[in-house]
Amino acid sequence: MESLTNAIADIIEAVLKSDPAVYRIIITDDQGLEISGYSKHWARKPNEKKAKNPVYPLLNSICNNLEKFLGFLRTDKSSPFIFSWSFEGVKIFAASSPYGFMGVFCEPDVNPGLIKVILREKMREYNQLVGPVFRE
Repeated sequence: MESLTNAIADIIEAVLKSDPAVYRIIITDDQGLEISGYSKHWARKPNEKKAKNPVYPLLNSICNNLEKFLGFLRTDKSSPFIFSWSFEGVKIFAASSPYGFMGVFCEPDVNPGLIKVILREKMREYNQLVGPVFRE
């Protein structure tokens, strides 16, 4: 289990280091429970409890539904579905899979092509890591 958590931490670190404009990454399961995450600009207080954020299952659901309707746009069916949008000056990139959701929050000057490539690659790694755990 320790190797799994270390591998997930490596995925987060790789995404964070991919572009200086990346300031937050979150990985949740398909129900929205946070598996891992990191934010550059703020930190949770030690006594503060983690609350389930209803936004993440919603985003995962949106990605899954978009994949159903727009899946024909993908050239590689094994590739995770990547979706991006801007909201109040924040660029958000999301990758969805049967095992959860990976969201990357960035400043407006981010290189979107690079982030999408990195996110796709790291979501594939994540799926290979946690797939056997979720199937058991």
